[in-house]
Amino acid sequence: MATRAVYSFTGFPDPPQAQPSCHLSPPRRHPHRCGLAVRHGLALAADGAPPHVGASGQAQRGLFMEVRDDGPMTTTPTPLVTREALLAFTQRLVACYAPEKVILFGSLARGQARWDSDADILVVMPFEGRHLAKIREMRRLCPVQFPLDLLVRRPEEMEMRYRGGDPVVREALDHGEVLYG
Repeated sequence: MATRAVYSFTGFPDPPQAQPSCHLSPPRRHPHRCGLAVRHGLALAADGAPPHVGASGQAQRGLFMEVRDDGPMTTTPTPLVTREALLAFTQRLVACYAPEKVILFGSLARGQARWDSDADILVVMPFEGRHLAKIREMRRLCPVQFPLDLLVRRPEEMEMRYRGGDPVVREALDHGEVLYG
């Protein structure tokens, strides 16, 4: 059975009133809270607005929040990162930069990804300049529509970083999935 609670916060001065209205956000399901829909807004008038009853039992003006429990969510959200999108991004990277390797690592490579996980990708290639400048250039020339953590390393850095215990390089080389190279 669905439960409904309306919380009213009063004590705000009455706003200048041109005409009665009620500004509401549409109900939204929070992805991490099963079955919880939240609606909030500013009630400016009682005309046509949902009831906002304070502790005194009288209709009141002010901010309100409505929380409704619709029961458990029945659908699983679509993953933000798809295999097709990863492969398309890898093909664009290879066409633009001809890297030595492109390695997927992290939760996606381990098979432990949630629907909202990002893609962690390590690109191994020779380049001039700073790492961050190259990453920005790659993101500009190869845009993606999914959350991406992109790292770029020079081939000569990889062995030194692995021996030095760099956790990212170790994770990528030990448990990563080679997408190219």
